[in-house]
Amino acid sequence: YHIKRYISIFGFLVMMGSLFSQPTNDECISAIHIPSIDNYCSWIAEFTNYNASATPVLSNTCLTNFSSEVWFTFIPATPAAIVQVFGAFNNQGTLGSPVVTVYDNCGSFTQIGCNSASLESNISEVVIGDLIIGKVYFIAVDGQFGNQGTFTMCIDGFIPPPSPESDCDQAVVLCDKSPFFIE
Repeated sequence: YHIKRYISIFGFLVMMGSLFSQPTNDECISAIHIPSIDNYCSWIAEFTNYNASATPVLSNTCLTNFSSEVWFTFIPATPAAIVQVFGAFNNQGTLGSPVVTVYDNCGSFTQIGCNSASLESNISEVVIGDLIIGKVYFIAVDGQFGNQGTFTMCIDGFIPPPSPESDCDQAVVLCDKSPFFIE
């Protein structure tokens, strides 16, 4: 009986400690790597920014005062990607007004995409193009107004349609009967 009681108390303390500890991906250098962004979606409310600390050098971003961002990395296999963060929306998390920012590297923090959620939607989405295939990119997720909570993240790489041209001899062919694949 005493052993079971001690095991229960120990399990409770471990669970409480994990609730109050910093996330493992609190810093850019310890970002969680997403191995494939081909239709990737995390588990519902899999990630959190509870008790994450701020990175003070992130002042030139769409969120001017990062307070509790967490970090992820990905390596694209396509020249464009869409990153979506679902906070307190449709039971996909508890993070209010999430912000998602994509950076070129960890250190100089060159922002290549950023978007913040509206107060009503609690969904943030950023589409980034001109990615270098095989290069590591960094994603920071935070909440506006110091919000903290759980969230679901989805990333999908894609090949963007070609841009229209103004000259006839450089026109983009919309249908050339080339085969294509649809899942």
